[in-house]
Amino acid sequence: MEQTGGFLRVHPPSEEARFNYKFFKRFWRICGILFPSLNSASVWLTFFLVLLCLLEQVVIYYVGLVPSKYSKIFIEKDEAQFFKHTIYAVGLILAEVFILSTKTYVGSVLYITWRGSLCGVLHDIYFKDILYYQLNVVDKSIDNPDQRMTQDVDRMCNTFSQVLVPIAILPFTTGYYIYKCWGVTSYLGPVSNVIFFLVFTIFNKLLMSPVVKHVYKQEQREGDFRYNHMQIRVNSESAAFYRSGAVEKEKANKKLKVLLKTQGKLIRREYALNFCVNAADYLGSILSYVAIAVPIFAGKYDNLSDGDLAMLIGQNGFYSIYLINCFTKLIDQSIQMTDVIGTAHRIGQLFEVLGRLSDEQNEDYRFLFGSDERPRTQPLQPHGKTVAFSVNDLTYGLPKSSKLLCKNLSFQLTSGTSVLVTGDRNVNKNMELGPNGLLYLPQKPYFTDGTLREQVRILFGPLR
Repeated sequence: MEQTGGFLRVHPPSEEARFNYKFFKRFWRICGILFPSLNSASVWLTFFLVLLCLLEQVVIYYVGLVPSKYSKIFIEKDEAQFFKHTIYAVGLILAEVFILSTKTYVGSVLYITWRGSLCGVLHDIYFKDILYYQLNVVDKSIDNPDQRMTQDVDRMCNTFSQVLVPIAILPFTTGYYIYKCWGVTSYLGPVSNVIFFLVFTIFNKLLMSPVVKHVYKQEQREGDFRYNHMQIRVNSESAAFYRSGAVEKEKANKKLKVLLKTQGKLIRREYALNFCVNAADYLGSILSYVAIAVPIFAGKYDNLSDGDLAMLIGQNGFYSIYLINCFTKLIDQSIQMTDVIGTAHRIGQLFEVLGRLSDEQNEDYRFLFGSDERPRTQPLQPHGKTVAFSVNDLTYGLPKSSKLLCKNLSFQLTSGTSVLVTGDRNVNKNMELGPNGLLYLPQKPYFTDGTLREQVRILFGPLR
């Protein structure tokens, strides 16, 4: 916990930011917002994206066989087949370029759609009644709600749009290339690939959990650092009058030091994860040759010509390498998934706190009329002056809350007398606002974006 802007800021425990049941529970709730119905735009975009990715896999399959065909053409010195095969290869490559570009575009549209939906739901809850006040001023149980609704939502939606479909189609592509690889190397190729994948998946899981926790921490520290600079921007005039630049510099440097320390821990843990991922990528590239070496050295393909054997080796190399690629792609996605997991925890936690605050809002003010706990304040005597304003036995509390701020207050205001209402910093000193009430001038004047009419509406309510 820390002191920020006069308030006590309580940070949630970072142990919650893990790849565990709580993550799936929070993420399931978020998915209900990202995919609100079967007929929603996000569902159709995801379905179209899946079709594009499956079509891309078909094109990639034929593109992957192009080099093996070239090997046979060159060995047999077939010039006519060379030109024909080259035109065929160029057509396949252009088709792949078109599908890849379209897939990227659709993925970006899906990301924007998701961000709009998720932010819209958060705004509906955040601006309901005065929950934004409860969350930012009264409760303080989570850090930087503004960052969670802006940067964290953006980062999660963007990353998730990149990993969702590739992970979703992996079972289909993996099953197909296991079948193709089995036809060339029998059980040896698929089994060696599966064992290779399982070994690196175990290492990956062990290395991924610490990264998730530190992604969560980094986002928290980034928010604290940005919040400090935002406070300077908002209060720059007051800070200049107080000559508090040196103090604010010290605070900002302290926040920066904590942030950089957290980032250092994160990149050290990412180093181990990246090492594991890169090892899987490059070691997998030679596994296909190890698998096909056994049947070749055993004489299984002695009946093939040199050209056919070269094409077979090329085809199996593609099958096996692409099968390894399917497995390593899943391992590669773990780095991006750490961002999804860390930010989803923060967004899910925001939903939970907003839900709790919404449930705790209390509009039943009968508690104000309970028994007295202290003597009543006696009204001030007007001393012959006209009474302009009189309060008797006033009790009030926080908006939508059962927490009392004052009980049984009595006083009188007389004409011609100036009265200054004071109190500790951040203590409510407002009364009923409007044309027949009081004009409340806070320590930091608030102006919304928009017209003069909208500024007046904040102070006095809707204009007639």
